[in-house]
Amino acid sequence: MPRKQIKQKKAVARQATKSRKDVEHHHEQFFANNGMVLQNLNQLPSALRKMDAKTFMHHVNDEKNDFANWTEHVFGEKKLAKSLRSEQTKTGTMRILRRNF
Repeated sequence: MPRKQIKQKKAVARQATKSRKDVEHHHEQFFANNGMVLQNLNQLPSALRKMDAKTFMHHVNDEKNDFANWTEHVFGEKKLAKSLRSEQTKTGTMRILRRNF
């Protein structure tokens, strides 16, 4: 395997590990408007299952996608964030997360 591909695989593995660890700082947590607080991306699918439609729509709508923003800006998961931004339904968002976790 070429050296460049090995470096890319290692970088992806490091990024995946980061997204599954708890955030280091309080301000990096995800604070849902229903009171849920998320520490890492592993908690997002479970939180979505428990989340009502009104809360989901507060965070994902035509104006914004807070889950995608958190995914990209806190964890550096740009590809996952791009996928999340392409989806505006709770079911679709959960499908994307299942494919990535």
